[in-house]
Amino acid sequence: AEGPADVIALDLAGFDAVGIPGTQGVDKWGPYLAGLDLIVCTDPDDAGDNAAEALGAMAVQSGGRWCRLRPPVDVDGWRRQTGGDA
Repeated sequence: AEGPADVIALDLAGFDAVGIPGTQGVDKWGPYLAGLDLIVCTDPDDAGDNAAEALGAMAVQSGGRWCRLRPPVDVDGWRRQTGGDA
């Protein structure tokens, strides 16, 4: 996920979440996720789309798998809209 609030929302929903601050964060922190199976939950904008694709490519190149969950708003906003942990 991209921000602290999104990581907390995912944690409250029962996921082990890692926050990566935007596209620059992908370059810095993405290699540490290489080879893992990932669910990428970035914001639904161009920067989020680019970050998700970059993280997915890193995972696949090193033997991992990935999918993207792209809610209509950021993850924390989505959680608040749905009334909690739905």
